[in-house]
Amino acid sequence: MRLTPLDTAALDSMGRFYDLDHNLASDLPLYENVAKRTGSPALDLGCGTGRVALHLARAGYAVTALDASTAMLAFAQAKTPETVAQHLTFVEADVRRFDLGQRFALAFYALGTFQHLLTASDQLASLLCAREHLVAGGVLALDVAAPCPAQFGRNDGEVLLAWVKDSAAGTVAKLVSLHDDWATGTQSVTYFYDETDPQRGLRRTVARFALRWPSRGEIEALFRESGFTLEGTYGSYDLDALTVDSERMIFIARGE
Repeated sequence: MRLTPLDTAALDSMGRFYDLDHNLASDLPLYENVAKRTGSPALDLGCGTGRVALHLARAGYAVTALDASTAMLAFAQAKTPETVAQHLTFVEADVRRFDLGQRFALAFYALGTFQHLLTASDQLASLLCAREHLVAGGVLALDVAAPCPAQFGRNDGEVLLAWVKDSAAGTVAKLVSLHDDWATGTQSVTYFYDETDPQRGLRRTVARFALRWPSRGEIEALFRESGFTLEGTYGSYDLDALTVDSERMIFIARGE
């Protein structure tokens, strides 16, 4: 199976800003509720700086947090309290090909991690690897942004201010530029993080990467091909029905 070459440079450069940028908590009850049903251990695929993995570990679940970015994992480990560390294992690996030597009751791709897989081959390879690491009947949860045709191509190429926030190092402004490719369903993303500090002045960090917007049908087909049985498809972290107005697509599947 031919896979896209892995480039972690953008993820590494975003590590310092990830928690400031992604301070989401609304999805945490979803993963905790699923973990209550499955038990430990859990596998966080593309854990970033450990937002979800740390939440589950604090709740007492054994979690392996896997990511290809050295910087992301370093930030995750640095903020892990000693009281929680016993429940957490960090692994640097590609979500498309890894061998952990154990099986899990639960695996999940949180907050659009799956969208960093840009081809059907990449997606299938990751799902096959995840299934091989699940116990019989183990559960997989997957969260992606719902495709929105009305938004595709909107503000294409423009640089827009996303937010301005205070951090320990000063003020950070995030600017975003997007370019959409209708033919492939991919989006080229450029993030500009501008740090303003009274002593050091202005410092800019640029991160460029791509995302893919898979459809519901594509993901369901990938589940079938990789040996998963779909239990449910939802449009919110509260497991509301998926509709044309939904901003997220949440899939819960079980390994055969």
